[in-house]
Amino acid sequence: NGDDPYVSAQIKSATCNILTYGKQRGHDWTVAKVSLSPPRSIFDVFQGGTYYDRFETPLMGNHNVANVLSAV
Repeated sequence: NGDDPYVSAQIKSATCNILTYGKQRGHDWTVAKVSLSPPRSIFDVFQGGTYYDRFETPLMGNHNVANVLSAV
C-alpha cells in the first residue's frame, strides 16, 4: 500500500519494477468515490488516473477497500 510511509520509503531503494496502490493521487492504482454503506463497500478504481471499473465487496472498511485494490 503506497499510502504507508514505511512502504514508500522502501520503494525508493527497490531495484525492480514496483506498482503502487492507495487512496492518494500519484499511485499506479487508486480508488475514488468510496461508499462504506452496510452491508457493502463500493468504490471506483483508476489505473494511472484513467477510470478502470467500479467494484463492490461485502467487506466493510477502508482497510478492506485497500485489500481489494491490491488484488486488482
